[in-house]
Amino acid sequence: MLMTAAADSTPIIDVWMNMFTPEVCHRVYVETPEMKQVVDWWGVSELTQGMEVPRFIEVLDEAKIAKAIIPSIKMWAHQRRALCYSVAVLEEPPLAAAAK
Repeated sequence: MLMTAAADSTPIIDVWMNMFTPEVCHRVYVETPEMKQVVDWWGVSELTQGMEVPRFIEVLDEAKIAKAIIPSIKMWAHQRRALCYSVAVLEEPPLAAAAK
């Protein structure tokens, strides 16, 4: 659930927005054992579905979020001593282009 800006306030700038496409959400929340465990524990399996760009833009607009920053990210599994997942900078330009 996104918080929304009050009708008379300045639009929100979200400084940390995780990648949201179905492919990335599946890779991060289903294929990564550490994240899958959290998803199951918290009962938030809807996060694994992700959203296509047009729907995500609608959600941001409804919440009056004017801008969002989507960083590249990597997660390391200390116990397994392995990379859990990596969402590369190269995955972001198509999203930005689709959002225009």
